[in-house]
Order: sequence, then structure tokens, then C-alpha cells
Amino acid sequence: MSAAELHSMLLNTIRSEFEHNLSQQIYMSQQAWEVVKNARSNSIKIINTEFEQTPQTATGLEFSKHLLDRMMELEKEPTKTAIEYIKNEIARLM
Repeated sequence: MSAAELHSMLLNTIRSEFEHNLSQQIYMSQQAWEVVKNARSNSIKIINTEFEQTPQTATGLEFSKHLLDRMMELEKEPTKTAIEYIKNEIARLM
């Protein structure tokens, strides 16, 4: 798989998963839904930025390595931030 194919697949998966879970917003606060949307946007931004910095001839494996390296540099991954927020919101409600 080329880096471009992996890039496309990652973005399609994120968008598809978000659309699949769209109905979940009725079960959470507006603030929690905003955190989820920000996590999606930030994840896409990271993927796009790393893809832009990857040589056009790179393989999917090379791109995934660069992407994982970038994610490891983050203090907290966008999805982890969203998951923690949602868990805290649920804990407050219980």
C-alpha cells in the first residue's frame, strides 16, 4: 500500500466512524460533542500534516511510522482527550 492509499483509507475510516456515531450526540452534552468533533478534526489535521511531509514515493509503512512517531510526541492523543472527557461526564452523571 502506498502512503497516499493509507492516507486516504485513514481519512475515510475516521469520517465513516464519525458518521456512524453521529446519533450518539443525543446522549451527551454539547460540550462533550464539541470535544469529540475537535478530536476528529485534530486527528485529521495530524494525519494530513504528516502526509504532506512524507515523500510522494513513500510506502504506507513509511507513512505509518512517521505518523506513529508524531503521535508519540503528543502530550495526549486527540482521541484520548475525548474519551477521558466523555468518561468524566458519565461519572458526574452517575
